[in-house]
Amino acid sequence: MPGPPRWRQPLLVLQCLSTQKLLPRTLDERITNLLTFIQQQTRRNPEVVFGDGVERSRDSPESRAFCRRLAVEGMVLLKNDSNVLPLSLAKVKRVAVIGPNVKERVVSGGGSAALKPSYVVSPWEGMTADSAGIEFTYLLGCYGETTTRIPAT
Repeated sequence: MPGPPRWRQPLLVLQCLSTQKLLPRTLDERITNLLTFIQQQTRRNPEVVFGDGVERSRDSPESRAFCRRLAVEGMVLLKNDSNVLPLSLAKVKRVAVIGPNVKERVVSGGGSAALKPSYVVSPWEGMTADSAGIEFTYLLGCYGETTTRIPAT
């Protein structure tokens, strides 16, 4: 999972062990189960585990179409209260796109997010590549800084 562990930090695990909320034998059982699973998968798929170390991509038109369909079906941009969506190309002439990451290629997370992608498209590039006569305007908006201060009243 991306990000640091929340409940598996050494201090919390030691606290659970010292208060006997977690017994050492339970921890041993869970670790044994995990390692057994990993060993089984390694025996079934040695080429995946012990590959040649070269990072590759399985990029194909079919996989791109599948990934695009997954992304589209899993994305919600607006609540469609009055059945406004999908936008009609006959009615929409201009679209404002606002946000600091619109023109950036932002990769976040951990684990596989550190892999080199086959290709990268920013939201701006994706929207304007086939604009069908729609005029797109970009505005920076504001950054979502955690240090933003609210003025005292």
